[in-house]
Amino acid sequence: MKKLKERLSQAWRNVFPPALAQEDLSPAGRARLLDLMLQRLVFSICTLPFFGLVLALWFQGFGRNQRGLRIWTACYVLASLLALLMRRRFLRDLQADSSEELLLRWQSRVRRLGQANALGLAALGLTLFLASGRSEYDFVLLPQIGLALLIVANARSQLPTVGILLRFLGLGWGIATVVYPLTRLDWPPLIAEPSLARVSELLSHSPWPFVLPVSLLFLLVLYRHALITQNFFHQQIKLEEQAARLAQQYQAAKEEAEQALQSKNLFMRTASHDLRQPVHAMSFLIESIAHRNQDAALRPALADLRQAAQSLGLMFGALLDLSRIENGHVSVNPQLLALKPLLQEVATLFSAEAQSLGLSLRVRAAAADAVVFADPVLLRQSLVNLLHNAMRYTRRGGILLAARRRGPDWRLEVWDSGLGIPAAERSRIFSPFYRHVHAHAVDGGGHGLGLAVVARCAKLMGAGYGLDSVEGRGSRFFLRLQSASSLGLAALVQSPPALPRGPLSGACLVVEDDRQVASAWASLMQAWGLEVRCVEDEEQALAALQSGFLPQAILCDQGLRSGQSGVQVLKKLLGLCPDASGAMVSAEWDSEDLLAAEQEGYLVLRKPLAVEQLHALLCQWLRG
Repeated sequence: MKKLKERLSQAWRNVFPPALAQEDLSPAGRARLLDLMLQRLVFSICTLPFFGLVLALWFQGFGRNQRGLRIWTACYVLASLLALLMRRRFLRDLQADSSEELLLRWQSRVRRLGQANALGLAALGLTLFLASGRSEYDFVLLPQIGLALLIVANARSQLPTVGILLRFLGLGWGIATVVYPLTRLDWPPLIAEPSLARVSELLSHSPWPFVLPVSLLFLLVLYRHALITQNFFHQQIKLEEQAARLAQQYQAAKEEAEQALQSKNLFMRTASHDLRQPVHAMSFLIESIAHRNQDAALRPALADLRQAAQSLGLMFGALLDLSRIENGHVSVNPQLLALKPLLQEVATLFSAEAQSLGLSLRVRAAAADAVVFADPVLLRQSLVNLLHNAMRYTRRGGILLAARRRGPDWRLEVWDSGLGIPAAERSRIFSPFYRHVHAHAVDGGGHGLGLAVVARCAKLMGAGYGLDSVEGRGSRFFLRLQSASSLGLAALVQSPPALPRGPLSGACLVVEDDRQVASAWASLMQAWGLEVRCVEDEEQALAALQSGFLPQAILCDQGLRSGQSGVQVLKKLLGLCPDASGAMVSAEWDSEDLLAAEQEGYLVLRKPLAVEQLHALLCQWLRG
């Protein structure tokens, strides 16, 4: 018996699934469900006057009294206007009030509106009964069927809430399709002579035996449909709320990532500016020492030191370029670029780090004639990021930087013996802010931007990029660039002309408030045979001129600690020394004053300044 009850209970639940509780929804979700039901209810009410008008015309065609139908139709026209006003007020409160206040105020109103609509349909049934009189069976049955269909159509507007639907059916359906047909029976003869034969005779002349079973069947179907519909709406609103929460979480994560990116870019700009000063001084001091050195045994070490300083300067310049790439403020300037010196230069940046990590860093340089047409800054930054990524996730073994010929193209490759990347994640590895599953276990730093920058640089240059990886054994990242020969540009490759070197003569005034950098300026220029005077601000520069110092070259920093604008100081000094040449030398890249000075025709040099560039400039100025 118990199993039979369980089976019957399970069968009932399969046919009539349990309704989900509205408490599972948030107040905003319940308010949206209420809005949905009110919208459908108002629409149903507004369609009823058209149905009343059709019935009135039909009764008029058969010569029946349609006064009651006209009154009912007029009442529903007024009800339609009131329902539209109610809907308008609800929408206004929906915008102004909180969800809890809205539910507290409007749930009972919507429920009463549904009940009033049910009573209105019951009144229609009474009107049809009074208008029909003792008519023939077919004439009575047809309005009753129409009324039943009308109640079914109106019940659909209240399907989102089962409780309101049941109240509607109890009033509208029960009265209109169950009670009124019973009134069609001829009760006096049955009361005077009660018998089964009399009951059978009365029922044979009444629509009630047909209406009642159909009504009960419709009631069960509507109830089941209401349960399914309510659950559907509940699930839909819950999915919408979940989607909204996920969207908020995504927006918060996106804002956090963007904030992290902005902080990183700010740090990069600040670090790039602050670190340019000592690197600038270091390169000048190295050149000064190399110029004075007489020991042949120190020349290889000084050459390596000079190369390292140049690589550091390029790296700090790339930091700012990276920030511009990530912000989309970068221009592509492709040019002929030899691969062999580029690979050696990039490898020099990481040789000390690889040695400290116990990794072997090898370079398989391309042939001397390996030339591509690409942007040097973007290509260098891409290789730096790929090598940095390989260093971060390689704990033993080594790294290989190579250039290989592949048909008309050159493919630059970075091999590592690190963790490798799962196949399922390779399609997302170049996406911003994405780090694969093993990344945090090895290195908790970073924001997943390095490889994204590589992808952006490659797209800007029109280069192909990709990776091959074996999980647990390592990865190979590559960039594919067209060779200069395939573009018909190989004949244009020329060795750069040698810069003029040797002793210089003349006087140079340097406005620099960083004493370490000023000392490097003085050491280098004195090694070149120049008379140099270093000052910190405009006041000291004017004092030097008044003392009789007459420079042929003036070099001025922009960000002076005195708060003075270096551009204005340079303009004033050049006005006092009309025969002198001058330039701004600054670690700032985005200064509006420097950009304006460049537009006016003043020369602006960026720190760390290449020694060869400075020497060539002074040769031009001081040798006429």
